[in-house]
Amino acid sequence: MPGSTPGPLVLLSGAVALQAGARAVLTTNTLLARDGGGRAEALLFSVTEAPLHGVLHLAQHPGVPLLAFTQLDVSAHRVCYTHDNRRGPPDDGFSFLVTNGDQTVSGRVSLLIRHGDRVAPTLTRNAPLRLGAGSLGVIPPALLALSDPDTPPARLRYAVTRPPRHGDLLLLGHTPSEGHAPPLLSFTQDDIDRQALAYQHWAGSPALTDAFHFLPSDGTNEGFLEAGRLRAEPAEFTIEVQRLDLRPPTLARAGRPSRVVDLGSGRRGLAITPRDLQATDPDSPHPLLEYIVTGPPQHGALENTLTGGSIVGRFTQQDVDRRAVVYLLPRDLEVTADRFSFRLRDPAGNTGPPQSLQLSWSRVQLAVSCYRVCEASGRLEVRVVRSGASQDPAYVAIQVVEGSAKLDKDFSHSSAKLIQFDPGVNVKTWTVYLHDDQLEENNESFSITLSNPDNAVLGPRHSATVEIIDPRGGSCDPEDLKVEDKSSTPTPPDTAEEEEEEPITDIEAELLWDSHDPPARGDVPRPQDHDYVEEAEPQDQPPQYHLRSAGGAIPPQYPLRPAGGAIPPQYPLRPVGGAGAAPHWQKDAPHTGTRDRVWTLSVCLYVRLSAQRTCSLLFQGGLTAVHSGKELAWLWRFAGRKPFWIGLTGGPGKWAWQDGRSLQFSRLRPQLGAAGPGGVSGGVSGWGQGGSRCVLVQNVWTWTPASCTEEPQHAFICSASAPRPEPSS
Repeated sequence: MPGSTPGPLVLLSGAVALQAGARAVLTTNTLLARDGGGRAEALLFSVTEAPLHGVLHLAQHPGVPLLAFTQLDVSAHRVCYTHDNRRGPPDDGFSFLVTNGDQTVSGRVSLLIRHGDRVAPTLTRNAPLRLGAGSLGVIPPALLALSDPDTPPARLRYAVTRPPRHGDLLLLGHTPSEGHAPPLLSFTQDDIDRQALAYQHWAGSPALTDAFHFLPSDGTNEGFLEAGRLRAEPAEFTIEVQRLDLRPPTLARAGRPSRVVDLGSGRRGLAITPRDLQATDPDSPHPLLEYIVTGPPQHGALENTLTGGSIVGRFTQQDVDRRAVVYLLPRDLEVTADRFSFRLRDPAGNTGPPQSLQLSWSRVQLAVSCYRVCEASGRLEVRVVRSGASQDPAYVAIQVVEGSAKLDKDFSHSSAKLIQFDPGVNVKTWTVYLHDDQLEENNESFSITLSNPDNAVLGPRHSATVEIIDPRGGSCDPEDLKVEDKSSTPTPPDTAEEEEEEPITDIEAELLWDSHDPPARGDVPRPQDHDYVEEAEPQDQPPQYHLRSAGGAIPPQYPLRPAGGAIPPQYPLRPVGGAGAAPHWQKDAPHTGTRDRVWTLSVCLYVRLSAQRTCSLLFQGGLTAVHSGKELAWLWRFAGRKPFWIGLTGGPGKWAWQDGRSLQFSRLRPQLGAAGPGGVSGGVSGWGQGGSRCVLVQNVWTWTPASCTEEPQHAFICSASAPRPEPSS
């Protein structure tokens, strides 16, 4: 009542029970203060200790902490407590002081929190499991996980609604010893956390994917949360099976590259394309298959045209598909085939067996490098030959270069400027027509040249000299003058293996031409420099030189010697000359002489039988003999350090010089030699029986038996007796 005197201040407080996360309204049943004055608005509550797990607030101001309120606010249900819904202790509360202005009393309100499960579990991870075919894979929590703040992992359960179709779900430690495991109907998050959940793929199953369906639950709420959405339908866990790559790649196609391509800068090569080289592997990406080069080409090299670098160790199928792999053809070797070895390897490291790729290409050249043809014969068939690969067409340009013989005056030729080799064709002819002017004249010459090959390379005989022989007396025998065979010129020998020459001590042989340049390659002195050399009048043979001495002897200060070295001392120098039986040689043929013999080096390349016939016909002699290491070294230099025929024929046990002398010195291999006074001996091991053989000097260390009538063609040195000087009158 107004004006009444307040009595003692009485406080009644109790406990409030509520669910976690809920709001509770304080009533007079929970908090009541009285002083007998009847003025509720005069009783003031001040909060001294706020609640720890929630907020005390006015109903009209949720979330704003309340620090003071009156008994009237409590009676009007305006004071509330809201729990923060965090997992914490089951109780909370707040402390306060209440006063009516005269008296003050302290108190506390207890809040009892009941934690219930009101939130559904959340599927936080669901990623696929990857494992090899037929293997066992554990499903870790990094791939599959449920979370729920209200439920422990042991109570978070996965109900399997559809088991996997190509394997088994297993709880490790419960796997049966035989056969497939019974279907696993459920498992918990605790099983996953302990890494006890596993999947066993069935061996032999062709499937590369599998899956099982599941429905998560916390045992209280229906459904589960995924990506913020509540779902009631099952989720799917995916299993990806990676088949183990245990099979090596295989070669699906291996051709024989033969197409010659121009790589620029004078280089030619063979393009290696998917038509020539194709690898396959069902377990690996096609472009990543590798060719590991185990044996490089013997003559050429492999190159990547995209990078410009050499291929040493490996290249890929992708490089082949891009046509980046080429084989560089060797420039200085007369070969038409090569090969390289490799192994196929896939990205998994599986390696196939050794393989090899055969390479082949065409080489075109003239059949011979020198023709001698009678002017009266009317025509000359020039043979162009192809060796090596012939399954594809090839082309080469042909032209003539005038010399002393002029086009359309002394000769004409076929109108074709391009020689075409069809598939399988290896020999083509090109006709030169000779014009017989019925005039006696010096021999004339011109040359034939091959160029610009297509799908081929040029051989060493890409040019040939044609000498037109004037028919003195109305006729000549062209069969004795032209080259009879066609074969490749041998590769020059390795001069690094030449025999170390013994010093020449003969003082006369060591003298040089006094105040004059020595003649090239052993030629006689030039006529304009010395009066004891004269040019003879034209006869019924090619132009010739006769050596003679004005006074019966060449002065000792002008000894004849070859440019490559001294004449052996067993052949002391003296002038040669005279008439009658004087040997004849070509004007441009290198030659030299001694007291007893005259040597002439051929200009053209001949087979052995033709070489011997030429020596007999033109020089009235034969192929030279070799009787010592010094003589061999001198002849080797005289021949320009290139292979040449010598006059040794026969066979094992029957070798003999054509001049009748016995075999005292030899560079034949022991198994090809013949016993003789010089100690050269051997048998017939490894050498064909029957038939006569001839001998080629390959270098100062090696003599090689070869056919007398067939390939190959080489230079030769003729040796003839020196003519006797004319008696003085």
